[in-house]
Amino acid sequence: MITNTNIRKYLGLTLGVLGLLILADLAFLFILDHWGDLFSGYSSLVVPVIIGGAYFYLGLPMFSFDAKSDVLHIKSHMVMNRILGKNLYILRKNVIALELDKTGIRKKLIIHYIKGGKECKEKFSVSLLGRKKLEKLAQLVRDIDAEVKNFPNTPLFI
Repeated sequence: MITNTNIRKYLGLTLGVLGLLILADLAFLFILDHWGDLFSGYSSLVVPVIIGGAYFYLGLPMFSFDAKSDVLHIKSHMVMNRILGKNLYILRKNVIALELDKTGIRKKLIIHYIKGGKECKEKFSVSLLGRKKLEKLAQLVRDIDAEVKNFPNTPLFI
């Protein structure tokens, strides 16, 4: 299993500190007006825009990939909320192709598979995987892709 859940506490801590910064900024703005020159309330606008932009560009930060059985389980979700995210269970035999796009800052795992007789494609963000885990994922993707190419073209429909 390849996962980056070890960074959850650091990302949560970062979001908490940014939230406290916003609260402190608003408190200084409304309560202590003479400190208003130091804090002007802009962080309550800028910080959410930065966080939203990071989510928009990098994708969902938490990622896990389990390929130990015949069913691949790929999951990606937000730091504080596991409900909002993607969860994919797919039989290995239904996988058409796997690719790892490592260009630029935004890295993603792209999986092509058959579901209900149609070819589908899902993208999962792997931008926050460490270098070693990304190399391990790349090797696993190559192995599964080679296995898929050697299989006869008989997908199992789920």
